[in-house]
Amino acid sequence: MAVIGAAVGFAHVGDPPRGPVRAGIPGPSPLPAPLATAAQAVLSDQDRAVLTRDQVGYLDGWQREPAAQRRAALTYANLVRLGVPRIAARLSLASVRGQPSGWTARVDVTWRPDRRDASTVTTALRYTFSGGPQHPVISGVHRMRGEREPIWLLPSLDVRRGPRTLVAASSPGSASRVERLLRQAVTAIHRVLPGWHGRLVAYGPGSTNRFAALLGARPHQYRGIAAVTTLVDGSSERAAPAAIVVNPDVFAGLGPIGAHVVITHEATHLAVGAAAASMPLWVAEGFADYVGIGSVDLPVSVAARAALDAVRRDGPPAALPDDAAFALRGGGLEATYEQAWLAAELIAQTYGTPRLVAFYRAVQAHPNALPGAFRQVLHTSVPAFTAAWRSSLREAAGAG
Repeated sequence: MAVIGAAVGFAHVGDPPRGPVRAGIPGPSPLPAPLATAAQAVLSDQDRAVLTRDQVGYLDGWQREPAAQRRAALTYANLVRLGVPRIAARLSLASVRGQPSGWTARVDVTWRPDRRDASTVTTALRYTFSGGPQHPVISGVHRMRGEREPIWLLPSLDVRRGPRTLVAASSPGSASRVERLLRQAVTAIHRVLPGWHGRLVAYGPGSTNRFAALLGARPHQYRGIAAVTTLVDGSSERAAPAAIVVNPDVFAGLGPIGAHVVITHEATHLAVGAAAASMPLWVAEGFADYVGIGSVDLPVSVAARAALDAVRRDGPPAALPDDAAFALRGGGLEATYEQAWLAAELIAQTYGTPRLVAFYRAVQAHPNALPGAFRQVLHTSVPAFTAAWRSSLREAAGAG
């Protein structure tokens, strides 16, 4: 998370626990084989319609009721705008709700968030069907409790594509703002990582509830958080697609500098694969802030106000921030992130930016061998660096 006054956003390394696979499904109750076969045929037809860009065929698999047809049309349009080549869907668990003419099913949908990336995501969704085994149709598709909502289930999306960026947002204004900030982030990242040639993906849902749904979480879990960098499927697989997810209520309140720092911070997490990494958070967050804050002209007295105030009040911390400190909220969390940023700044000022990058990569590769990274990359020790860092905090705070 990058913190500058009200500017907050963070890369969520420990995602909320995923719900049980049967969450949200009443049941279980056996589904008649003919009905299951017919429903799977409808799902296969939906996949074929997306693959061939056949809107009429896609809508034909949905209930004729106007609301269902509107929902189907919006979903199809989102899939096309995003460039999703297919949605391979498999009926995995079903239960009859009162009568065979109206029932729900868990459906595992595999899709590709970015047509330029072969990585896929499998999402468990709750499909509602109506009609009997002769001609079942879809009447609704919903997120299952504890699971992540795919971006294409949101209301109508505005999708912006650039050479290095992809933005999908619920409004043109949000899409335009995030797209502009992502382009700036590409430039900022290249200053520190000139060899990076990746792509930045960001989602801008229209409400905090939708923001939480994309993360498979409850809204209060991210109160005050402006943006999260996460693996789209909520896994920890390094090959899984990753994206920045923007919290609209918080992000809308950020000024130009705060918004720039937040998006650049999160974009840095994407560029270095932080969402799939397990490493000391002070290294991950300090490095992201080094890129984000380093891309704007802010004096240390402003960018690290909370940390320096804490030093003036209590003296410098005895140790570098541990992971537990990043679970706090409020001013304590702000100071923690600033302490991590100042540690990254100290490494860059003492050894140079390339050595900071090498240190980050060494810790990322061997997260449980932090002393070795200090010794092999920086030719120092954790205690010696900590002492230098504490001294730099004291000096910056003017605490003597």
